[in-house]
Amino acid sequence: MFSYPDQHDFPPKNEKDWNFDCEAMVFFGDSLHLFSKNRFKSNFVTKHYVILARPGRYVAELRDSIRLNKRVVTGAALSPDGKTLALTAYMLGFKWGFLPFTKASTFYVSAFSKTNFFSGKIKRVRLPKFLIARQFESVVAWDKDCWLAANEGIGPQRAALWRIKK
Repeated sequence: MFSYPDQHDFPPKNEKDWNFDCEAMVFFGDSLHLFSKNRFKSNFVTKHYVILARPGRYVAELRDSIRLNKRVVTGAALSPDGKTLALTAYMLGFKWGFLPFTKASTFYVSAFSKTNFFSGKIKRVRLPKFLIARQFESVVAWDKDCWLAANEGIGPQRAALWRIKK
């Protein structure tokens, strides 16, 4: 069980302060690394929290934050060698007020110091665009130069797995 050090209201009074949704996490060393998703009134800031990966009650350590251009983080994975962190992120909008669309990317972070992921070099790779909006929700390393990203199935959108070159 854990709590966030910067969350004092449950839920926060202002929707713009609801940056505590967590869909993306990785295990590294002896800890879980959590990445927040600010889905309400988004400022597109992702916070990186750390908690020990063993039973107990913890207050997560807020390690860092980053603003990803009009994207909310929904998935995270580390390469097998622990040298690259991948984050899937997307934004959902509506053209003409009714036609849903998404812009999705995978952000690859490398050359970071210890577990200060956001101190590293960041490379953005756009995920495939489609006529039907897709919510990319996960990522995993497949081999040295290839990762897999998946989108969930909602309505006319079918769940699918995509091969992404780094």
